[in-house]
Amino acid sequence: MRKLDENLVAEIAQSKSALGSWGVTFIAPNGKALRVPFTLHPEKRKHAPGFIAKRIDFDNFLTQKVKANPLVTLIENVELRHFSKTNNGMEATDKNENKYDFKLSIFSCQLNPDYALGCIICP
Repeated sequence: MRKLDENLVAEIAQSKSALGSWGVTFIAPNGKALRVPFTLHPEKRKHAPGFIAKRIDFDNFLTQKVKANPLVTLIENVELRHFSKTNNGMEATDKNENKYDFKLSIFSCQLNPDYALGCIICP
């Protein structure tokens, strides 16, 4: 996210819906733990390098940022059924045979993994 906008990370760090995370611990069935820090020098950071948030809160945060960006088209509540590669990128077709051309997309699937019910398209 820092590559998109440095302010986004700072905004999440200040958010009440996100908790800072300094690393992750994986625990095997035999009880052995593998700790993976997100940084080796926490004293050099203003805030945690990672964050934990409820999915709905983080999705809402990103959705609001996307809606405010004039370079991005947000298409919600659409069931995409077919995807194909084109000379200019990709094309998706929804259940009503509407076509969407794009070079970059982010899809959010819910309930049925065969269909994307929401997507962010960067033409």
